[in-house]
Amino acid sequence: MKIYENLIGTAVHIKRIAKGMGKQTDFTEYLESIEYKTKDELHMLQAEEMSRLLKHTVENIPYYAKFKGEFKLEPSTVYEDINEFPVITKDIINADYDSFVNKNGHAGKKYKTGGTSGKTTHIIRDKNEVIHSANEYFNRIAGVYPGICRLLIRRAESVYFSSNPHDVSYESNPLTRTYIVSPAYMDQERLELLYSVYSHKKPKIIMGITDPVYRFAKYIIEYNLKSYPVESILLGGQTMLPKYRETIEKAFGTKNLYDRYGATEFGILGHQCDHFEGLHYIPLIHYIEVVDNDFNEVETGKLGQFLVTNLWKREMPLIRYQIDDFAVLTDKECSCGRGFPMIKCFEGRRIESVVSPKHTYMTPLPFFEIMSEFTNVDDFLIEQHAENSVTFKLLMKHGEFSLVQQLALRKEINRYLDYPMKLQIEYIDEIIPLPNGKIMRVMGLENYNKK
Repeated sequence: MKIYENLIGTAVHIKRIAKGMGKQTDFTEYLESIEYKTKDELHMLQAEEMSRLLKHTVENIPYYAKFKGEFKLEPSTVYEDINEFPVITKDIINADYDSFVNKNGHAGKKYKTGGTSGKTTHIIRDKNEVIHSANEYFNRIAGVYPGICRLLIRRAESVYFSSNPHDVSYESNPLTRTYIVSPAYMDQERLELLYSVYSHKKPKIIMGITDPVYRFAKYIIEYNLKSYPVESILLGGQTMLPKYRETIEKAFGTKNLYDRYGATEFGILGHQCDHFEGLHYIPLIHYIEVVDNDFNEVETGKLGQFLVTNLWKREMPLIRYQIDDFAVLTDKECSCGRGFPMIKCFEGRRIESVVSPKHTYMTPLPFFEIMSEFTNVDDFLIEQHAENSVTFKLLMKHGEFSLVQQLALRKEINRYLDYPMKLQIEYIDEIIPLPNGKIMRVMGLENYNKK
């Protein structure tokens, strides 16, 4: 099988060359050559790339023309200079889209951002950016190479554009042994389809969105279905909860469950290595900031909003782009020895968080931790329609939520938010996933305010 995988790898390389992407693997090998450099050495390399990006941006992007000649934009000053650039949001881009596009460039491929629960926009990812991405590097860390049989639980084109959203067909490429099943409307019929593909093809790699893969793993365990061990599982799109990891590892017989973080705007941004101590990101590709509501940098180890600058975007640079996710950075050095810095965790989107009148945010992660203590609750949803109250919609295993449990839950929430929030309890019979396969556990106040 190794010979076959090498042949497929060669074919993929030839295809990249034909598309002008032949340097992609060269860049991956360059990243592998510097991954054990010190943080100071990587910091210097990052400053050089950031200097090139900002100089290009003020020369070629109309929105940033006002900064031309205002700063040195040299490696020695670039970290101070970039703080003077405004934070960019989807609303700002939508209001003046053309001013963010390179006036002297060649258009890349246009993508529409997800917008599951918020605003959408279109962004351009150019060839230079895609070549200088971390996707292949992170795949190699997880043992993912061309030709290895894989099951992708993500939107397949034929399903996504089908007139019937409940279509349970799937896409396949027998040559590369890749099988794609959409996670849309993860009902019994689709779970049966997933298991049929999984049991017949016996993939070595599973990749997809966290929650649908968790529900697929739970389905295998609950129905006592035969499982076929996989070598690696790569998941993203949602916060990796301890119960997700435990269930998925049990169902598929692997400890190689890699949490990854990506965005339509940037590709794969952070990824775990096989020590699973946090998500590495590549400072030669991304400059990352974690800030408070006023966009001031928060202390390392504290929760804050996530800002990203991709250092290789040329056709549509996004400087200090607000993704609207919460993250925590860490100074910890990974046991793997790599110098690439780490993100401790992602805790969900801002509009998927409860916010108190004191502007304290509670992300989905602590809700899961609290609710795990109530063993008679099977699942839950949370909605915040008013600034001083929270509604819990509970799917019970048995009985109802007692008054003692309600008082204990309210106490924990108020302690976390530092505000006396009102608590309401409703009971539901089922939780229906969104069309993209995700479950939006928390509908925060900011989400309702956007409507």
